[in-house]
Amino acid sequence: NHGDGVIILEGSDYVTFDRIDVAASQQGIEYGYYLRKASITDGCKNSSITNSTVTMTKGTSRFVVGICAANNSSSSSNISLESTGGIHESITITGNTIGNVFAGMLFKGDDVEVLHDKNFTVGASGFGNTIQNFAGNIANDAYGIYLEHVSNFLVNYNTINNAAGGGTNFTAIGYGIYNITTTTSAFTAEYNIITLASQGATHALYGIRNRSNGELQIANNI
Repeated sequence: NHGDGVIILEGSDYVTFDRIDVAASQQGIEYGYYLRKASITDGCKNSSITNSTVTMTKGTSRFVVGICAANNSSSSSNISLESTGGIHESITITGNTIGNVFAGMLFKGDDVEVLHDKNFTVGASGFGNTIQNFAGNIANDAYGIYLEHVSNFLVNYNTINNAAGGGTNFTAIGYGIYNITTTTSAFTAEYNIITLASQGATHALYGIRNRSNGELQIANNI
């Protein structure tokens, strides 16, 4: 679902948001910050979102996300890229606080290996992101940070807690960080602090789950 965003970057390059808080009072607004592609040859590059508070209204919709970078255009979801110009690349997301969402952050690139979105920094030493109060129905898996068909992502120093900040325990399967791709991709997750709570013993919990091939570094997480 390509959906609506409070702030939308569409093929934008060299843009910095610093201490620009965003909020949505209606669950029909899917994304706080939303990076999408202007065309199959024009993605977002060399931009950053830092030190912002993102507060959404999640209701029970699984599409409400704090920060999203997707393989979508303004008119279509899951577009097929024609060149590396169409990828999202070299994006920094640090020091943000995200709450009242179904998923904290969602990143989804093209399924062709050479056209994966790449080179994102999601959290850094002293500038980790905080994701809290996420999930919200019994039908859909919930994610603090979801990654699909992306490469060379650094997901470090983040604090993820589904029940903090006014949240409740999961009523379905819950993930802190989830990374999946059917091709080769590099992924790093270090120094994250993940706290997950479920309402029932039948709901599986995953602190970090990786389903990808390639250079993998997962260490020093709590």
